[in-house]
Amino acid sequence: ILNLSLDAKKNYQRETTLSFKSPIVSMAVSDNQHLLVATKDSSLFLYQPKKQNLEHSLLQQWQLNNTVQNLLLSPNGMAFAVQFKDKSYAISYHKVNNQYSEVKLYKEKLLSLEFFNEQTLLAFSQNNEFFKQDVSTGKTFQETSITAVKADHYGKIYSTAQTQQSYLLIPKKNKGIYLVQTQGDKRLGQLISTTKTWAIVDQYGRYDGNLTAFEDVVWDANSELLSLDQFSEQYFEPGLLSKLIKSKNMITTPQVNIEQGLYLPPQVEISILSNNNSATAYSNNEKISIKIVAQTSNYSNNDLLTNIKLFHNGKRVKFSALKLKNNQYTKQQQIKEWQANILPNIGNNQLIAQVSGWEDIVGNSQTIKFSALRKNNRPTAQFFIKSIGINQYGSDDLTLNFAVPDATAIFDILTQSSLIKAQQTSIEHGKTQTLIINKDASKKKILAQLDALRYTSHKNDSLLVYMAGHGIVIDNQWYFLPQEARSDQDTDTVSSAWLSSKDFMEKFIAIPSQQIVLVIDACQSGAATVDFNDFHQRRSLNGLSKETGIHIIAATRADQNAPEFDELGHGLFTYALLKGMSKNKNGHLNADKNPKDGVVSVIELQDYVLNKVPLLANQLAPKMFRLSRGQNTLDDRIIVTPMASSQGKDFIIFK
Repeated sequence: ILNLSLDAKKNYQRETTLSFKSPIVSMAVSDNQHLLVATKDSSLFLYQPKKQNLEHSLLQQWQLNNTVQNLLLSPNGMAFAVQFKDKSYAISYHKVNNQYSEVKLYKEKLLSLEFFNEQTLLAFSQNNEFFKQDVSTGKTFQETSITAVKADHYGKIYSTAQTQQSYLLIPKKNKGIYLVQTQGDKRLGQLISTTKTWAIVDQYGRYDGNLTAFEDVVWDANSELLSLDQFSEQYFEPGLLSKLIKSKNMITTPQVNIEQGLYLPPQVEISILSNNNSATAYSNNEKISIKIVAQTSNYSNNDLLTNIKLFHNGKRVKFSALKLKNNQYTKQQQIKEWQANILPNIGNNQLIAQVSGWEDIVGNSQTIKFSALRKNNRPTAQFFIKSIGINQYGSDDLTLNFAVPDATAIFDILTQSSLIKAQQTSIEHGKTQTLIINKDASKKKILAQLDALRYTSHKNDSLLVYMAGHGIVIDNQWYFLPQEARSDQDTDTVSSAWLSSKDFMEKFIAIPSQQIVLVIDACQSGAATVDFNDFHQRRSLNGLSKETGIHIIAATRADQNAPEFDELGHGLFTYALLKGMSKNKNGHLNADKNPKDGVVSVIELQDYVLNKVPLLANQLAPKMFRLSRGQNTLDDRIIVTPMASSQGKDFIIFK
């Protein structure tokens, strides 16, 4: 065993070398650096650190008569537990004069054990019995028979002192890992891991996880596979695992427990109403008639088919374009029919329809694919940029340092890219790139900029909207504070004075461009972090992305503040964005990875930022925490995780 330390120059220095005659099979280290080592010949060694340095000296030694598999030390090193290969176990505790008691053996077979505090062990037996044991007396208490789920092979105990609760993580063959609360023997949820993603589903059907899990993890409903994403309206619960363990309030309150059964979502069919079935015969100035039919079981007298969405190349078509043609009830089913006229894009086109039914579970149609030829003289596709930054608000309490520099830097790097330089810099109704800062970033002016895009952009154009300023969540809706905002606590004037996710939804749906990304670096001022702790932001922005069919990349996950670091000269999130669009020492763009082709797409930049920001925060947060004495920054225990939700097709944003 090499005991290493890190010196001021970040060089590793060897402090101690410990050697053993027999190979080491297990070891454990306590919080105060006590060291417990078991070797293959069943010897057990306990070392204590010297006070002045990291060297260790042998404190006590035992010879056991069983093969050691696992070792545990209490946080202060004053007690330890040994688990043997045959699943029996032994314990010892500190008595007096730096001596420990004899290792006391127990024949009961354990699947898992863990220290709850300095002298209490949590144990889970092969008989599915959970109990606590006092290592100083050997007495057991709080015994519980776990019937919520039986272990197949082993279990892992997790405990949290904050709630004085203990939990079991129990793997089940082909069913993931069950989370069980030992007090009350209650199964709380099921954790699912695949080669690419993870998800957690609770006992009601609420879910959370990595974004790709929402499509990859499914419910099997009478052999019909329903992805988690189809349940998003009623059952998507960001931060679910944290809330289950910490007994926090949920955003969603499902009326129905999915595990107990469900009605299947609507069956949705989409078709093209055209006498010409040749895909190449369509032109980009010839509208195509689309027919959508949805049907569902008539188990209620209510109109269940209430929410229809049509997506063209991933972008949602405005609702007013859909005309209801038929609404029919029978004793067995309800049928609705809509029609829409769609102007296709040049090149490849895709159409898919979604209709919500019982409990807002979404039914998806098949995807229609076709292509269209150019039949007019429309100029080359344009790239629109709207970069918004607000440092100076109506109140000094909301003042920020980096919002304007961030918005300016994003605007500069994008407008200087060869992608922008290659296109025309203006079109008939105005410039394609606009920087909007401080007093120009009022609610009226921001909405006017987005409204103008209804008339100046076209389907094949791209749009990037960047916003840096304050963000807040109220009543499950995200708001961006415009320049005239005076307080993030003045909720009485929210709807009229602030920009809501609903405002943005209406504008983005109305904009013809089908390639849109919204990038948000919105700090949350300290007074309203309770809303962020409830993960409302993530749910609200994910809903905005799904409703509009656009990409969204946001600075922080919903339970975190967006830190500003003087050392970077930018907000942490925007620094990572700029870094992703910069070249490394090899001359390659940092975010250009999959594929490495000299350009950066939305998904590539999103993936880069999602990985880069937590690493930067981990490096910088401890220093900033010390300098600021904990004010308006993160401590070194908080992981900063940007939030992303991708709808629509990927497209190039930097070259």
